[in-house]
Amino acid sequence: MSLARWFRDLPIRRKLRGITILAAGAPLLFACGSFVAYDMVTFRRVILQQVSTEAEIIARQSAAALVFKDPDAAAATLEALKAEPHVLSAGIYTAAGAPFASYARSGRRGPPPRPPAGEFSGQAFAPGRLVLFRPIVLDGSVIGTALIESDLTALTGRLQRYALIALGVLLASSLVGHWLAARLQRGITGPVQHLAATAEAISSRQDYSVRASARGRDELGQLVDAFNHMLEQIQQRDHALHESEEKYRLLFDGNPNPMWVHDPDTLAILAVNDAAVRVYGHGRDEFLALTVADVYAPADEPSAPVPSPGAPPFSDPDGNWLALVQE
Repeated sequence: MSLARWFRDLPIRRKLRGITILAAGAPLLFACGSFVAYDMVTFRRVILQQVSTEAEIIARQSAAALVFKDPDAAAATLEALKAEPHVLSAGIYTAAGAPFASYARSGRRGPPPRPPAGEFSGQAFAPGRLVLFRPIVLDGSVIGTALIESDLTALTGRLQRYALIALGVLLASSLVGHWLAARLQRGITGPVQHLAATAEAISSRQDYSVRASARGRDELGQLVDAFNHMLEQIQQRDHALHESEEKYRLLFDGNPNPMWVHDPDTLAILAVNDAAVRVYGHGRDEFLALTVADVYAPADEPSAPVPSPGAPPFSDPDGNWLALVQE
């Protein structure tokens, strides 16, 4: 079953409740998602700028140590990064990409990452960390590369907290929306359910005297008024039809002359009155198994589906020909 068909078959109260929750939750979900995405982009931009500044400072301070081939001085420069808790590791590399000095925060396993061969500037975001490297320049020439590996678990944790907050707000708003929808939708579904129950009662009992009660003057109230007006017209026509059938029955059954109703196409006899049964001597069931041709003698049989001479036909309420037979 498709989603559209499933939704179409739902009761109207569930439709209204679902629409209310979706209408309230979709903008909130979009707002929470936009807020988290904006915070993620902003935080990444800030951390990228911060780490880039630190790498450029390391590059300027380590240029002399790299020229004079003093790795201890370069290592001392890198040790200053201990004050930055987000720095996992750092390294200084020669122009050929060979390691010159390195720093690793306590607990960091393995050597720091190395810049790609032939590249002196760039950055790459990996799961939970940022690797950024900048060139070490002296007199306009690149003599090496300074690299910093930054921990992004703070960003991940912050985004997770925001996501949990957004999920909590979304769930809370869904519960509130569900509660409000359950209370407010009664003003719409109540009259609709009452109208549906009235229509079902009329259909099952065939009682057109039943009326639905309007609970307001809105569109639903106008629908109830139109429904009641339609019932009134049906009741009047039904009453008129019963009166017509009763008059026809009195004229047909109580007529002292033999009368029958026959189909104009097949000449099959559909109904007879008591006078016809008495005059022709056929039982009622036997009479209904005959046709007009069976009743008339061959010499008197009409060439067309019309009654005997002197008795012009007229139609009954069902459109069949009614013949008055005068003997």
